[in-house]
Amino acid sequence: MAWDRMSRGTVAEAGRRAHRSFSGSGPPMRHLRDFRGATLRWLPVKGERRAYALHVDGAIVGSLRWPKPFSYRAGAECADGRWAFAAQGVFQRSVVAMPVGSDIVVAQLTPRFFCRGTLAVAAGRAYDWRSEDIWGWKWRFDDESGRIIVRIERTGFFTLKADVGVNWDSMWQEDIPLLVHFAWYLLVMTAHRRRAAG
Repeated sequence: MAWDRMSRGTVAEAGRRAHRSFSGSGPPMRHLRDFRGATLRWLPVKGERRAYALHVDGAIVGSLRWPKPFSYRAGAECADGRWAFAAQGVFQRSVVAMPVGSDIVVAQLTPRFFCRGTLAVAAGRAYDWRSEDIWGWKWRFDDESGRIIVRIERTGFFTLKADVGVNWDSMWQEDIPLLVHFAWYLLVMTAHRRRAAG
């Protein structure tokens, strides 16, 4: 696929704003790979709207925040990277990720039929995004061989939260932190769209 540049001050700026409430407070985040075999858990940040932290074994290892209400733009942060996410298009929205401070798209999810999509990363790899149920509470990223790499399951009915399982046997472990944050962005946006549709 062609990797597009987006103008500075759009998604990248949204990502920088999103990180201001997370960066520089508390101890440095540990890498996700330090918690192999543990269940990661996305929970809302108390006192903030549309802000979530990724918890594991009492530590916070990631964050995702929408700096503006009703926006498709969000910022993610963990020890392995900082990304800005945004939706593009009108009728068939794709979702892109860029490193914060950059206008280079490093991953793009293109939707397909039947609650599926293809996530292409800049390194040339692709992942299949698919729902495991009709309610949209269970989703996963599979690699090109069909092996599950990241599985996410919403666990809260009135509050958005989720458990995340990771397959660290993947050959491309460097993609996993981005996949974990990308999956939560997609699940949250899906939940908001369904809520808005009534």
